[in-house]
Amino acid sequence: MKNKVVFIFGIVLLIALIATYWNHFDNGFHFDDSHTIVNNVHITKIENIPHFFYNNNLFSSSPFNKGIRPVVSTTLAIDHWLAGGLNPFYFHLSTFIIYLILIVLLFLLFKKIINISTNHNTRIYLLFFSVSLFSLHTVNAETINYIISRSDVLSTFFIVLSFVLYIYAPSARKYYIYVIPAIFGVFSKETLA
Repeated sequence: MKNKVVFIFGIVLLIALIATYWNHFDNGFHFDDSHTIVNNVHITKIENIPHFFYNNNLFSSSPFNKGIRPVVSTTLAIDHWLAGGLNPFYFHLSTFIIYLILIVLLFLLFKKIINISTNHNTRIYLLFFSVSLFSLHTVNAETINYIISRSDVLSTFFIVLSFVLYIYAPSARKYYIYVIPAIFGVFSKETLA
């Protein structure tokens, strides 16, 4: 019964998320997207992916916006490759997919925290409320709608993945595997450090 309830909640939340963000798939490139995506010739070549990790000149076409965000540049290069050019739909789709996986990870994290915190029979509702609140809150709208802001989604994704690995996989603690996603998070957005 419990798995059925979780499955139904997941489907309802997925439908709500698609309905909420449906119109964002038609958005174009905006603001900083111009120098990090549209005018950045470095993301047009998938072969540049290793270079993103040590050459901060490849993040942007603007000399004033150098940065070490190789994970972001890598995802942009993959999107460009999959789209066969600058089709914003693919860029929005990949951000949305990363966001959906982040929500699944948050579900696992919140579930563990709530189960440790309370034994009350309403904890499943608290879990659903918590995940829904994060998922549908308007504070995330800019991050999902504005392509270069995927750095926030990626850094959050990787830090939450670190927590989930730490909590659910004892071998991740023993061998410090949980640190690896955190490192990718730092390479997604410097403020994570």
